[in-house]
Amino acid sequence: RISEQRSLVRMESLKTRDVEKQIGLEVRDALLTMESTQQQVAVAGEGLRLTFQELRLARRRFAVGLATNIEVTDAQTRVTQARDNLIEALFNFNASRVNLARAQGRLEAL
Repeated sequence: RISEQRSLVRMESLKTRDVEKQIGLEVRDALLTMESTQQQVAVAGEGLRLTFQELRLARRRFAVGLATNIEVTDAQTRVTQARDNLIEALFNFNASRVNLARAQGRLEAL
């Protein structure tokens, strides 16, 4: 009877360790994902900055007759795409923050 209880305690202890390891892996994975998405936000922000610069230059070239309206329109399209990229990167970053909080058991803190 006592040996059965000890065996059950050992089994529960092993289950607890497995769950703790799984939680640790989930937290580590969530942290890595969040770091990656944070970098994506930075890259997307820089991309948006560069497309605005391209648009400004295209408008200047157009103003002095060195570019067509198509070049300006293309630059405007690239700005729109860069904005979309930034929005998507921000969404992914915020989703990764939620996943990290969930993995850490502090979802209500958000």
